[in-house]
Amino acid sequence: MILHQRFYEQEPVVAQAVGLMFLFPEPMQEIIALGLSQIASQECQAHEVMNNVKSLGSEHVLSLYKSKRKRRNYDQNQIIHQAINHLFVLSPENRVFVSHKVIELVGFIQEFLKATNTLPSNANLRTMNQMMEIYVGFGPDESRQFLDALQDQFLRSLGTPLEALAEGDGGLRVWQHDSHR
Repeated sequence: MILHQRFYEQEPVVAQAVGLMFLFPEPMQEIIALGLSQIASQECQAHEVMNNVKSLGSEHVLSLYKSKRKRRNYDQNQIIHQAINHLFVLSPENRVFVSHKVIELVGFIQEFLKATNTLPSNANLRTMNQMMEIYVGFGPDESRQFLDALQDQFLRSLGTPLEALAEGDGGLRVWQHDSHR
């Protein structure tokens, strides 16, 4: 029996979304948390719900007050703290909805990291933040286009194709760095 299960651990999809966020280094957690907050505010009016204390009920208000004690590891980071609180004030259905969006956003971030085969740097963090803003503002189709364009740009920066290795190989090519660009 679990005695003190956090609200986000009660629904598997919500637990997965929050757990995925915490797998990343803190700067990336902040980007995902900003995305979570923006999705919750944009799609579910979380910001308005948090500002309307009467609609929350005494249990939610007390929990939000207790969260200010900063006893949980993520409470030390204002961006992540606010994202978790945004998730908290949502209805269970909206939590699941936002969590699915966060999981999809994390998928794009993972693809970006895999495609560039790099560790997070300041430049990558700016690009990931831009990708998050595109996802929140325009959706997964535009995010896919952005990611595809980044991958194309990354491949072009590696060099130009010399020759196909075999006929009908689906485009497998040998790449050579072009230093004359």
